[in-house]
Amino acid sequence: IEALSAGRGIVVTSRGGLQGIASEPNCSWISPPTIEGLRARLTEALASDPIRVTQFAVAHWRSKYSMPVIAEKYVEFWQYV
Repeated sequence: IEALSAGRGIVVTSRGGLQGIASEPNCSWISPPTIEGLRARLTEALASDPIRVTQFAVAHWRSKYSMPVIAEKYVEFWQYV
């Protein structure tokens, strides 16, 4: 999440729960949990246009994880309970 807020793309494996964060295909890459898979996704990430990745990463972070969005989710939760 911090990488996205800084405008950086992310590479995660398909094992574990991080693929939920990597839901924007223009700034995130999901790799099979193998060395070969990780190598392929890292190569794709490094070959991507850095300006485009930055724009999509920040936009994705703002839409899902910025303080106003998270605060609204807390309010919705506490109104529900």
